[in-house]
Amino acid sequence: MIFYNSDGGNVVILASDFDNTLYFRGHFKKDDLKAIKAFQEAGGKFGVCTGRPLLGIVAPTLGKIKYDFYICNSGGAIYDQNRDVLMMKKIPLDLARELISKVHVDVSIIHNEKMLFYYYKKIPKILHPHQRVLKSLDSIDDDFIMGMSFHFPKGQLAEAKACTDMINEQYFDHMSAFQNNEHVDICANGCSKGAGLKFIEDYFNTPHHKVGAIGDSFNDISLLQAGGVSFTFDYGPDDLKKEADYIVGSVGESLKYLL
Repeated sequence: MIFYNSDGGNVVILASDFDNTLYFRGHFKKDDLKAIKAFQEAGGKFGVCTGRPLLGIVAPTLGKIKYDFYICNSGGAIYDQNRDVLMMKKIPLDLARELISKVHVDVSIIHNEKMLFYYYKKIPKILHPHQRVLKSLDSIDDDFIMGMSFHFPKGQLAEAKACTDMINEQYFDHMSAFQNNEHVDICANGCSKGAGLKFIEDYFNTPHHKVGAIGDSFNDISLLQAGGVSFTFDYGPDDLKKEADYIVGSVGESLKYLL
């Protein structure tokens, strides 16, 4: 096993995507939780790299995992183990409003580390503590947001890709967009999951070959590209598999490779 020392030279890191990588329809795999604990006890640093806001990770994870870092909002906000801000970039609200007026699908907005849902169609019956329905963009009391996502109907992958391309072509000075199946995750310009992992690599002063990354979807491509060792699953898209060093069955299995 590899143990942590004060100069960071022996730190081993794994940054994991959250949904459908670590967290599956409301639950974690017991073997993953055991493997994460063992990895951290051996000196490894384990954290999430996700499009979710901070509270979207804290709420379902409380009492189950103690993260060493949080890369949230698709790299737009990074927090340490105590949830103190290490880095944060924002999107001007007027530009978000302009973009929402062009794309008429349901949208979620990250504001003050919570997720606000602005619905064009059907309001869901179940909302989590970090979520609330946003009836009007005018109710946002700041001139910025921290991130947003468009949610296309199931199966509309081509529409989601077209939206992603449009944002990156027309709003590249202010925003970066990433396709996540039928969803389009948007963060401030220059941010990405990969850039977030590079920040963490430098923060822990970790050799690149000891930095692991695991994800399952299109928006994890930059994450896997930034990892010194990268992992994905059989159910990941082919474009993601091309970036992966290993195909694994779980987060726990990837941790065994790193140790």
